[in-house]
Amino acid sequence: MLFKKTKIEFYERQNGYRLNHALLVARNRHTVSRSDKLLIEYRERSSLLAVNRHSRVIWGNAVCEQLENFFCLPDTIDHNQTVYWVTLVDINCAVSVGATNVDVELIKQRLRSGLFGRDYLGTVEPAFYVDMQHGRFSEPRCMFWHLHALVWGISDDAIGRLFRDLEASGRYIAIAEGFKGVHAEKIKQDQLPKVVSYMLKSPSWAYRLSRLEKKGPDGEVQTDIDGQALTSYMQGKSDLRPGERITLFHAMKNYYLDKLAVAGGEGVGLLARAKRRALAI
Repeated sequence: MLFKKTKIEFYERQNGYRLNHALLVARNRHTVSRSDKLLIEYRERSSLLAVNRHSRVIWGNAVCEQLENFFCLPDTIDHNQTVYWVTLVDINCAVSVGATNVDVELIKQRLRSGLFGRDYLGTVEPAFYVDMQHGRFSEPRCMFWHLHALVWGISDDAIGRLFRDLEASGRYIAIAEGFKGVHAEKIKQDQLPKVVSYMLKSPSWAYRLSRLEKKGPDGEVQTDIDGQALTSYMQGKSDLRPGERITLFHAMKNYYLDKLAVAGGEGVGLLARAKRRALAI
């Protein structure tokens, strides 16, 4: 029931159509080799490739099965305990577009360190920033690897303290000034399929970061004591364009869904069972 409610199969079908369209019309379509195209075929589904939509369905089904058995009340998608939706980001996990030497194991280790000793299950993936105006990365575009996770077995007060400590420690640095490197919110009873879908389906957004001048009530630009204009940042997102979809394909074509997953505490058993289930198909 949980897998059906996530609509992962529908989303992956749509992403598959859009990738195939990009392979026909994108200006950079020539960068996709014949062997690259084989990676998205149905016959490659059992390899659990991150770029294969059929693999995404298999992996999503396997993970949802374990989450449903562990969290959900019989014949419902209501969860039987408090669960948090957690996001951890760090500018040190941003890499240049087209980078070929990305150490995802190191990225996983760095991002998950803040959840040490906790019960969680999550995944790392790149957010494609296609246009950044003066963010903390040195280039105007990047693949910003980050972590999404379900966390449980911790009280509201404890997770609040944990994330305040993580924010204060400087271990998690956001893409731009004014953004938070850590985020946690309690998942409402009807929201579990939505967050699980977001965690497991293919990335489908292009992100943009704009720098804006701060203005007062009278419309004048605000300045600091040195006369420099005060600025803030705004993030926007849009559907991936065909060429951007091809670029993201190249960034993810060498990774496997089970290897991008992370877990701790009780989540370790859930992840192990999901892997066995998915790899047995």
